[in-house]
Amino acid sequence: MDNEDRLVVVRQISEQKLNFEEIRKKFWRIDKTFKTTEDYYDTNQWIPAGSPGWASSLEKTGGKDRERFKSSQQGKEELNMPVPNASALMLNAARKDYERARLLNKEQNKAKAVGANELEVSGIIFDMLEEDMESIIMAYTAIEAFVNEAVQPEDEVYITKKGKTIATWLCYEEFTMMALEEKLEQVLPEKLGVQPIDKNGKDNIWQDYKELESLRHDVIHMRGEKRQSNVTEKQSIWIWGKIYEAGVRWKTPAYVRALKTIKYFSRSQSGEYPNWIVNFPQT
Repeated sequence: MDNEDRLVVVRQISEQKLNFEEIRKKFWRIDKTFKTTEDYYDTNQWIPAGSPGWASSLEKTGGKDRERFKSSQQGKEELNMPVPNASALMLNAARKDYERARLLNKEQNKAKAVGANELEVSGIIFDMLEEDMESIIMAYTAIEAFVNEAVQPEDEVYITKKGKTIATWLCYEEFTMMALEEKLEQVLPEKLGVQPIDKNGKDNIWQDYKELESLRHDVIHMRGEKRQSNVTEKQSIWIWGKIYEAGVRWKTPAYVRALKTIKYFSRSQSGEYPNWIVNFPQT
């Protein structure tokens, strides 16, 4: 247990009798899972080499100096869990929001079919808009979390600016101030050794991302003139109509657009995707 560089080994789910691959599939949102390379003693039990392990919120790297997260209100509650992957949580939340919104859309159509009054139908549509807004925001934030995790403060960051063929060094503080689009275009290709996304590609990754980004910005920075009812002559700017259209008529849902963007950059040199992407629920 002396290697300071490896992940912390925490618990074996022995009582559930799950093997390593079953754990990776069932608990796919864990950030990093691995097999232990040596026997060790932990929590009053002997854990043999080859057992499942993961990074924990209760320990620092190297298994030393346990550091418990205390509730700011109670000061006693312990948050004991494996460290989750942020993008996995956000993208899964976006997927759930999308699915709930689609059920509500079916509900409003049924309500219309049986002659429900406008207020009753509107209430269902309001619920649907809430779910769609959450899905849009969480999908975009999943991309942002992925990009920001790819670059750490200690990394040497380089960008390729337009019109320049020589990579330019970028300090981490400058990176944090860049727009997400710039990070995707200029930083991640250099950092991960991949080609920039083809803006005119047949897979529509960039086009889908930009449409998601535009709608997310409209929701987050919602302007007064875009949410009023007196824009019938310019229906395309009415924010509620745009959110409704995204939920009902987008062929590629917001969370799928975000997943496509993340997948483009996340494949390793061996051609493998991270476990959370491999086991992300398919709907």
